[in-house]
Amino acid sequence: MAEESTRKLLKVFGVAVTDFEDRCLQIAQQAREAADQGGDPTAFLPFLEGLVRSTSEASKRLMEVAQFIVEQQNRTHAEVLGLLEELRKRRGLST
Repeated sequence: MAEESTRKLLKVFGVAVTDFEDRCLQIAQQAREAADQGGDPTAFLPFLEGLVRSTSEASKRLMEVAQFIVEQQNRTHAEVLGLLEELRKRRGLST
């Protein structure tokens, strides 16, 4: 059964992804409005900054999930391979 820490990690990731999606939609809408008004191109700098910040947060959370998966995979591989090696030794089989 999944650990509570895993559930929390996935919840935080899910919130970060939905926040990212909402922020992207908001930034795109604001940029469209600024473009429609024929604004100064420098007016887009806050939109780009917001997008970079949102992307950074979502990427950070994605990396946490990816790291968790790789660590879990490595632990499981090591355990299963260790058990297999132990069985082989008991039966006198070579690797």
